[in-house]
Amino acid sequence: MTGPDLALTETTQTETVRLFAQGRPAGMPTSAPLGRGSAVGRYVVLDVVGSGGMGVVYAGYDPELDRKVALKLLRPDRLGASPEAAERARVRLLREAQAIARLSHPNVVAVHDTGTLGGQVFIAMEFIEGRTLRRWLDEERRPLRQVLDVLLLAGRGLAAAHAAGLVHRDFKPENVLLGDDGRVRVADFGLARVEDAEGEAGGGAMSETRGWGSLTEGGFAVGTPGYMAPEQFRGEPSDARSDQFGFCVTLYEALYGERPFAGETAQEIAAAAARGVVNDPPAGSRVPAWLRQALLQGLRPDPADRHPSMDSLLAELSRDPAAIRRRWLMAVVLAAAAGSGLFAWQAGERRQLCQGAEVKLAGVWDAGRKAAVRTAFLKTGVPFAARSWALVERSLDRYAAGWSAMHRETCEATRLRGEQSEELMDRRMFCLDQRLREAGALVDLFASADAEVVAKSGRAAAGLGRLDACADVAALTSRVPPPADAEVRAEVGALTRELSRAKALRAAGRFQKGVEVARTVAARSAKVAYPPLRAEALFVQGDLEERAGEFDAAEKTLREAVWSAEAAVFDEVKAAAAIKLLRVNGENLGRFEPAHEWGRFAAASIERLGGEPSLKAEYLNQLGVVYEEEGKYPQALARQRESLEIRRRLPGISKAELAASIADFGVVLFQIGRYPEALASFEEALALQKDELGAQHPEVGSTLNRIGGVLYTQGRYEESVVRLREALAIREAALGPVHRLVADTLNNLANSLDLLTRYEEALACYQRALEIQRQVFGDRHPDLARSLDNIGAVYSHRRMWKEALDYHRQALDMRDRTVGRNHPKTSLTLHNVGNAYMLQGRYEEALPWVREALAVREKTLELDHPWVAEELVVLADLERRLGRPEKVVERLERALKILEAQELEPGIVARARFALAQALWETGGGHERAVRLARQARADFASLGEQDRVALDEVVQWLAKNDAKGGTA
Repeated sequence: MTGPDLALTETTQTETVRLFAQGRPAGMPTSAPLGRGSAVGRYVVLDVVGSGGMGVVYAGYDPELDRKVALKLLRPDRLGASPEAAERARVRLLREAQAIARLSHPNVVAVHDTGTLGGQVFIAMEFIEGRTLRRWLDEERRPLRQVLDVLLLAGRGLAAAHAAGLVHRDFKPENVLLGDDGRVRVADFGLARVEDAEGEAGGGAMSETRGWGSLTEGGFAVGTPGYMAPEQFRGEPSDARSDQFGFCVTLYEALYGERPFAGETAQEIAAAAARGVVNDPPAGSRVPAWLRQALLQGLRPDPADRHPSMDSLLAELSRDPAAIRRRWLMAVVLAAAAGSGLFAWQAGERRQLCQGAEVKLAGVWDAGRKAAVRTAFLKTGVPFAARSWALVERSLDRYAAGWSAMHRETCEATRLRGEQSEELMDRRMFCLDQRLREAGALVDLFASADAEVVAKSGRAAAGLGRLDACADVAALTSRVPPPADAEVRAEVGALTRELSRAKALRAAGRFQKGVEVARTVAARSAKVAYPPLRAEALFVQGDLEERAGEFDAAEKTLREAVWSAEAAVFDEVKAAAAIKLLRVNGENLGRFEPAHEWGRFAAASIERLGGEPSLKAEYLNQLGVVYEEEGKYPQALARQRESLEIRRRLPGISKAELAASIADFGVVLFQIGRYPEALASFEEALALQKDELGAQHPEVGSTLNRIGGVLYTQGRYEESVVRLREALAIREAALGPVHRLVADTLNNLANSLDLLTRYEEALACYQRALEIQRQVFGDRHPDLARSLDNIGAVYSHRRMWKEALDYHRQALDMRDRTVGRNHPKTSLTLHNVGNAYMLQGRYEEALPWVREALAVREKTLELDHPWVAEELVVLADLERRLGRPEKVVERLERALKILEAQELEPGIVARARFALAQALWETGGGHERAVRLARQARADFASLGEQDRVALDEVVQWLAKNDAKGGTA
């Protein structure tokens, strides 16, 4: 039997976070502080930075990445009043810290890692030399403009967190850090909560989080009273508008020197905030009326009356009417001096353009398009349609809001700054128009969605082109400029719309149709004088050809895309095409040397782009896949870990996208035999998928399939059957009865049924899987070898030797023709042929097959891999039966050492123990130890019930004969 196939497809005391100055209430228990040199996970403690009600902050060192970090250990008694509440809080806090770690923004303190130390949760963060906003304000009286600039930077960090679905819930001067490097960062998201599909950010779990804030009177709310929004005082759910309220309180205090609401106690402050009674400005205040008005709107009691978002508030705070009037006056003077009304007309047109984002979104993502998409999704009738619609609506709402904000910012940032800025604005607007066309094409596809489109819709919406690329001045100015000629520009626009349709078809999984569209665009783009369009069209064509299985065509097209992108100075497309060539050559065509050449080219291109995170994560992921195809699992694991670490920090990454990356990492852990870690990865991915996609989504089915495979490998067959039947039901409902993923689950299910001796059920599943694979793949594909091998294994168990060997030889021929002889999966078939001979007592015929299987495994896997150990046991048993005892004990000792270090199926370890017991007895190597090992094997086999009754009976008979001779254990 081949086993499960899971390969379908991270000196001064410095305030790095809020340091708690309130002190510890009398009688409150706390953990003993850690001494210098203590270990916290992989980190080494250097010194205490600060402490308070929540825990202790240490300076630490990360030896793996050679950097200084801040380590925050949260006190276990602050997590909950009961052990159950504490555990729930611990799990939630870890999940939220992981979400914060995915947020990578220059104005947010970076979270590197999370974990537990005994009963405590720890968070590893970037170490910042600097001071809090509170201390900075207390040092001297700051000019209004300087205060506003600092808070605007902090506001951008807060807005980035909101865009990623995070809510801070305790924004105040102590949680804003001014680094010595000049950067402003928002810190201490310890009260943050990830918004769920319904937008809830807290409230419902308040009883579990009491005491997390700096002050909670009566245990009814979380936060700091002077900065809390009225809804927080009431214990209601907090959202981004609650953070906006805290931001406005902080800015108000920084500008006026006092907070906006009067009160000596929390209740008095809450009452004033609930009534919206803001203090009058202190005498001599120089805060302008427009700025106060913006603050007052952000401080309104009803969240609905505040600014629509932090982005909206920041836009208001960035508008200084006096400065605008001065600039317009200068514009009028310049226009008059030029003796022409042209400049004034252009300024008026530009002002209108700055307000035109909503008009451009009409027909792309407005109420009518939303209704059409929702109707199409629900009409499919698939069980995950409503959940997918909610996810798509949320993603596209955020994308549209981000597009609008960048459209406005682009216009305003370049207004009245001369000819060079006019050219830059044109480039940025051209980029934004392309992004809008992509979104429109995807929405068009969603409006006529079928079940397959709905299944892929969440990833498709999250995968729309990056808006921040339209603000990358260096990249935009280095690229060939948009065409100035009106006719050429119109043709480019028409082709871009068609290319956007090809991208939408790709996102929805309609690869063959997408290939047709992309080829047409690429051919027409050759006749248009705009090289970047040609480069991108070729990349999309090559990408779709690879996804459609046209690997040779894809390789040729992508090479052309690379050189077209080089000519157009389109570095993003060049890097993306090189990454795709790494995949096509390494994973699809088995050409590993050119694959690594393209990998090096991709790495250099990404470096030229400043290490762009999403491209780097994709490159590392694909490199890991290629290493996995080569059977180089340690290298694969290292690359996938790096990729996952980057993706955990990507701002705005969806839970489904992150889950896919976590699952990829789990696959490699499985391949190298680290089964408990693999299972933990898959369970983490499953929780994220269910939370975002719903329990019936096909991606949930894929992860359940992988979990079932790990449970099978660990010998937990009944549990495996339960998970795999769940996976099968989901996949059949979502994908139909004839699909390669349905065949994959049938194979895994049959593996467990076979080892539960339910042979007829197992054989029926295997044969159905084989028939599906032949319909999907034709007569030559590695997946067919797996099914053939598995059918042969069932016939072996039924003692039908001729049929068993026939199927195994067919499988071996398929392996030789697809992955080659020196591949770990080929060793499975070699083992199965040898096992079929061995079970018949034909030991001499079995020996060469088993030796070759072991040689392949030792060549392609780590020497402590469980597959190596299993084959050592088989080979040693064969040699013992053939009367060749020279290396038997040595092989078995080595195998048992490997197996006992892993959490594996008890039967596998039991067979190794019993084989070693027999060898020790027969060679005189220690009768007492032999009996002890046999007794352990008997207990292992007995725990399996009827799963290996024959082996148990053999051990019992051996002990009955030899136990008395061995003495007492």
